[in-house]
Amino acid sequence: LKDKAGDRLVQHIEAYLDNRVDCSLLLEDAEAKETAVSELERLEVELTSKISTAKETARMEAEVAFKTRELELSELVESLRSRIRDLNVASWDRENAMKHRVDELQQALQTSRSEVNKLQAALDALKTSTVSSEKVFASMATST
Repeated sequence: LKDKAGDRLVQHIEAYLDNRVDCSLLLEDAEAKETAVSELERLEVELTSKISTAKETARMEAEVAFKTRELELSELVESLRSRIRDLNVASWDRENAMKHRVDELQQALQTSRSEVNKLQAALDALKTSTVSSEKVFASMATST
């Protein structure tokens, strides 16, 4: 019996010592866990901050790229508008020059027609006077 009681006492003491060791290990584990959780929270805050900063940086870069592209497109639109104005002015100038040339050609045509009519009248008059002269010569020739 004594051996049994002693064995049980030894087992209890060993269990107590094992518990004591386990408690210290548990305490160390709890402290390590607390440190790890603290580090995790710090890293999460840092990561959240970096993500926020990265998002803000990306947003700002996109905004700058957008504004740059918008400015380039505005300049292109203004350049195209200027070119259209220049082409319209050149077209208007060519149209006016063509109208002026058409007017000149119409006036030259009218002058030519007038000259043709005068020449035709002179030719008709000449034919008439030639026929009359021939008749006069013919009648003179017959009278002589």
